[in-house]
Amino acid sequence: MKYSKCKKIDATVKRLVRHGWVFHWGRKHGRVGPTSSGQKLTVPTTPSDWRAHHNFHRDLRRYFDLPINI
Repeated sequence: MKYSKCKKIDATVKRLVRHGWVFHWGRKHGRVGPTSSGQKLTVPTTPSDWRAHHNFHRDLRRYFDLPINI
């Protein structure tokens, strides 16, 4: 399954799903989050900014206290 057109974001989401996180498709964007928490983070499917993967990783670290290397 492909989660994002950005290869780095797609690889990160695939890794999170393998570790037990839940991914749900919305109308335009997907959302990913841990099963124990009600928090979800929006996954950019077609990011237009070259820093999108940096911002996505930053948000994962900020909201879910994940280590730098996910």
